[in-house]
Amino acid sequence: MQRNHAELAELLSALKMNEPEQYERAIRDIFRTTERLALIQERDPLQYELEIVAWTAQSRVELLAARLKMGANDELIKQLREALKTQNEARVALLKHERQKAADRLGKLDAEIARFESDRDDVINRQLKVLARSGSEGRPAKATAKIPAKQKKNQPTTP
Repeated sequence: MQRNHAELAELLSALKMNEPEQYERAIRDIFRTTERLALIQERDPLQYELEIVAWTAQSRVELLAARLKMGANDELIKQLREALKTQNEARVALLKHERQKAADRLGKLDAEIARFESDRDDVINRQLKVLARSGSEGRPAKATAKIPAKQKKNQPTTP
Protein backbone atom coordinates (compact mmCIF):
# COMPACT_ATOMS: atom_id res chain seq x y z
CA MET A 1 0.00 0.00 0.00
CA GLN A 2 2.85 2.35 0.75
CA ARG A 3 3.92 1.87 -2.87
CA ASN A 4 0.47 2.58 -4.40
CA HIS A 5 -0.97 5.07 -1.96
CA ALA A 6 1.32 6.76 0.56
CA GLU A 7 -1.39 9.15 1.81
CA LEU A 8 -3.64 6.25 2.74
CA ALA A 9 -0.80 4.57 4.62
CA GLU A 10 -0.30 7.77 6.64
CA LEU A 11 -4.02 7.97 7.41
CA LEU A 12 -4.09 4.33 8.53
CA SER A 13 -1.20 4.95 10.90
CA ALA A 14 -3.08 7.86 12.45
CA LEU A 15 -6.32 5.86 12.67
CA LYS A 16 -4.55 2.95 14.33
CA MET A 17 -3.41 5.22 17.15
CA ASN A 18 -6.50 7.44 17.52
CA GLU A 19 -9.53 5.60 16.07
CA PRO A 20 -9.09 1.81 16.39
CA GLU A 21 -12.65 1.00 15.22
CA GLN A 22 -12.30 3.09 12.07
CA TYR A 23 -8.88 1.57 11.54
CA GLU A 24 -10.36 -1.97 11.68
CA ARG A 25 -13.12 -1.00 9.23
CA ALA A 26 -10.58 0.53 6.85
CA ILE A 27 -8.38 -2.57 7.01
CA ARG A 28 -11.36 -4.82 6.20
CA ASP A 29 -12.23 -2.61 3.22
CA ILE A 30 -8.64 -2.65 2.00
CA PHE A 31 -8.47 -6.42 2.40
CA ARG A 32 -11.61 -6.91 0.28
CA THR A 33 -10.21 -4.56 -2.35
CA THR A 34 -6.83 -6.32 -2.48
CA GLU A 35 -8.54 -9.71 -2.80
CA ARG A 36 -10.63 -8.42 -5.72
CA LEU A 37 -7.54 -6.89 -7.34
CA ALA A 38 -5.58 -10.13 -6.94
CA LEU A 39 -8.27 -12.01 -8.86
CA ILE A 40 -8.20 -9.38 -11.59
CA GLN A 41 -4.39 -9.52 -11.77
CA GLU A 42 -4.53 -13.26 -12.51
CA ARG A 43 -7.03 -12.80 -15.35
CA ASP A 44 -5.97 -9.52 -16.92
CA PRO A 45 -2.75 -7.71 -15.92
CA LEU A 46 -3.66 -4.56 -17.87
CA GLN A 47 -7.03 -4.30 -16.17
CA TYR A 48 -5.26 -4.79 -12.84
CA GLU A 49 -3.00 -1.81 -13.51
CA LEU A 50 -6.01 0.29 -14.54
CA GLU A 51 -7.93 -0.81 -11.44
CA ILE A 52 -5.00 0.19 -9.20
CA VAL A 53 -4.98 3.67 -10.73
CA ALA A 54 -8.77 3.94 -10.33
CA TRP A 55 -8.70 2.73 -6.72
CA THR A 56 -5.87 5.08 -5.81
CA ALA A 57 -7.68 8.00 -7.44
CA GLN A 58 -10.94 7.15 -5.67
CA SER A 59 -9.37 6.90 -2.24
CA ARG A 60 -7.45 10.14 -2.84
CA VAL A 61 -10.74 11.87 -3.68
CA GLU A 62 -12.29 10.48 -0.50
CA LEU A 63 -9.33 11.65 1.61
CA LEU A 64 -9.38 15.14 0.12
CA ALA A 65 -13.18 15.38 0.49
CA ALA A 66 -12.83 14.48 4.18
CA ARG A 67 -10.18 17.17 4.60
CA LEU A 68 -12.43 19.65 2.79
CA LYS A 69 -15.17 19.02 5.36
CA MET A 70 -12.75 20.01 8.11
CA GLY A 71 -11.95 23.28 6.42
CA ALA A 72 -11.91 24.45 2.83
CA ASN A 73 -9.12 26.43 1.21
CA ASP A 74 -8.18 27.17 -2.37
CA GLU A 75 -5.24 24.75 -2.45
CA LEU A 76 -7.35 21.87 -1.13
CA ILE A 77 -10.08 22.58 -3.69
CA LYS A 78 -7.45 22.64 -6.44
CA GLN A 79 -6.08 19.27 -5.25
CA LEU A 80 -9.57 17.80 -5.10
CA ARG A 81 -10.36 19.02 -8.63
CA GLU A 82 -7.14 17.41 -9.88
CA ALA A 83 -7.93 14.17 -8.02
CA LEU A 84 -11.44 14.12 -9.54
CA LYS A 85 -9.90 14.61 -12.98
CA THR A 86 -7.54 11.68 -12.37
CA GLN A 87 -10.43 9.55 -11.09
CA ASN A 88 -12.47 10.36 -14.21
CA GLU A 89 -9.56 9.54 -16.53
CA ALA A 90 -9.00 6.23 -14.74
CA ARG A 91 -12.66 5.31 -15.09
CA VAL A 92 -12.63 6.18 -18.80
CA ALA A 93 -9.51 4.02 -19.31
CA LEU A 94 -11.19 1.09 -17.56
CA LEU A 95 -14.34 1.49 -19.65
CA LYS A 96 -12.31 1.61 -22.86
CA HIS A 97 -10.47 -1.55 -21.82
CA GLU A 98 -13.78 -3.31 -21.08
CA ARG A 99 -15.15 -2.14 -24.44
CA GLN A 100 -12.08 -3.57 -26.22
CA LYS A 101 -12.48 -6.91 -24.44
CA ALA A 102 -16.15 -6.99 -25.46
CA ALA A 103 -15.25 -6.10 -29.06
CA ASP A 104 -12.66 -8.89 -29.14
CA ARG A 105 -15.25 -11.36 -27.82
CA LEU A 106 -17.79 -10.19 -30.41
CA GLY A 107 -15.21 -10.65 -33.15
CA LYS A 108 -14.59 -14.23 -32.05
CA LEU A 109 -18.33 -14.93 -31.94
CA ASP A 110 -18.81 -13.42 -35.41
CA ALA A 111 -16.00 -15.62 -36.77
CA GLU A 112 -17.51 -18.71 -35.17
CA ILE A 113 -20.97 -17.90 -36.57
CA ALA A 114 -19.49 -17.35 -40.03
CA ARG A 115 -17.63 -20.66 -39.84
CA PHE A 116 -20.76 -22.57 -38.84
CA GLU A 117 -22.79 -20.89 -41.56
CA SER A 118 -20.24 -21.41 -44.32
CA ASP A 119 -19.36 -25.00 -43.35
CA ARG A 120 -22.90 -26.01 -42.38
CA ASP A 121 -23.14 -29.03 -44.72
CA ASP A 122 -19.63 -30.26 -43.85
CA VAL A 123 -20.33 -29.99 -40.11
CA ILE A 124 -23.62 -31.85 -40.47
CA ASN A 125 -22.02 -34.57 -42.63
CA ARG A 126 -19.19 -35.07 -40.12
CA GLN A 127 -21.63 -35.31 -37.23
CA LEU A 128 -23.81 -37.74 -39.21
CA LYS A 129 -20.79 -39.97 -39.94
CA VAL A 130 -19.76 -40.01 -36.27
CA LEU A 131 -23.27 -40.85 -35.12
CA ALA A 132 -23.76 -43.50 -37.82
CA ARG A 133 -20.37 -45.08 -37.03
CA SER A 134 -21.13 -45.32 -33.31
CA GLY A 135 -24.46 -46.97 -34.13
CA SER A 136 -22.89 -49.54 -36.43
CA GLU A 137 -20.30 -50.56 -33.82
CA GLY A 138 -22.97 -51.92 -31.50
CA ARG A 139 -23.20 -48.82 -29.35
CA PRO A 140 -26.40 -46.85 -29.49
CA ALA A 141 -25.93 -43.49 -31.15
CA LYS A 142 -26.53 -40.55 -28.87
CA ALA A 143 -29.16 -39.09 -31.19
CA THR A 144 -31.40 -42.19 -31.31
CA ALA A 145 -34.06 -42.78 -28.71
CA LYS A 146 -34.32 -46.19 -27.10
CA ILE A 147 -37.71 -47.91 -27.28
CA PRO A 148 -38.73 -49.57 -24.01
CA ALA A 149 -39.11 -53.39 -24.20
CA LYS A 150 -42.90 -53.27 -23.64
CA GLN A 151 -43.35 -51.00 -26.65
CA LYS A 152 -41.17 -53.21 -28.87
CA LYS A 153 -43.52 -56.18 -28.31
CA ASN A 154 -46.53 -54.14 -29.35
CA GLN A 155 -44.98 -52.74 -32.51
CA PRO A 156 -46.08 -54.29 -35.78
CA THR A 157 -43.46 -56.31 -37.57
CA THR A 158 -42.75 -55.69 -41.21
CA PRO A 159 -42.24 -58.67 -43.55
